Amino acid sequence: MGERFKHRWSLYDITTDAFKVRFRVLRFQLLSNVW
Repeated sequence: MGERFKHRWSLYDITTDAFKVRFRVLRFQLLSNVW
């Protein structure tokens, strides 16, 4: 049970990191479009 919970949290961290990177890229594209 503990291992499953830890694995789920690592998966959650990976998805949140990917979302942050995607958001950063999106914001960068918006800024470049404005300029």
